[in-house]
Amino acid sequence: IFKLFEFMHESFPGVQEMAVDTFLKICQKCKRKFVVVQHSEQMSFVEEMMSHIAQDIAELEHLHVCTYFEAVGYMISAATPDTKERLVTNLMQLFNEKWGNMLRTLQSSGNLEFLQDQQVLREISLILRVNERMV
Repeated sequence: IFKLFEFMHESFPGVQEMAVDTFLKICQKCKRKFVVVQHSEQMSFVEEMMSHIAQDIAELEHLHVCTYFEAVGYMISAATPDTKERLVTNLMQLFNEKWGNMLRTLQSSGNLEFLQDQQVLREISLILRVNERMV
């Protein structure tokens, strides 16, 4: 899995796509393994991942970010009900902060021109798509 995370930073065409697609397939097949604390580990793999999500997705295309979150969503689906909420909250923290910042900027400026910026629209689109993939 860690090698796939390394490949997610590659700029060679197709490597990132292969890495996130493979990550998704592994998560679909082995999701229970990622939410259980393994022998000689302090926490489950999915909990460990939470500390470096921003770095893992930093260089991914938006579509690949969505696939990454879909894969982690599969992992979380295998967790116990009381653990799921905490994991989802931790996972979505980055995008919830971005969403909150956008809303505060919009509210403080009172100007809808903020929403005409292409980069802002791309970020809003990504936030919505990531949330949709997590459902």
